[in-house]
Amino acid sequence: MFQYYFHIRTGPEGEYLDLDPDGTLLPSFEAAHALALQMARELWADWAEADRDTVIEIADELGQQLLIVPFSEAIGPKH
Repeated sequence: MFQYYFHIRTGPEGEYLDLDPDGTLLPSFEAAHALALQMARELWADWAEADRDTVIEIADELGQQLLIVPFSEAIGPKH
C-alpha cells in the first residue's frame, strides 16, 4: 500500500491550495488517479465554489507531485 495525498487547488490563477493533511492508503497509482476523479465528480456536484479550472494534485508520501487531475477531466467537456 502507498500513501497518497489529494490537495485541491482553486482560484482564478490556482492561487489557493487546500492541503490534504492525512492522505489515503491505496494499492497503486492507478487507484489514486481513480479516487481523484471520483473526488472531483463529488466535489463538482456538492461544492458551489468549484469550477472547471479546479484541480486535484496527487502527491506521494515525500510530497512529490505525481499528477494534476483537472475537474474538467472528471466531469467531461463543456456543454
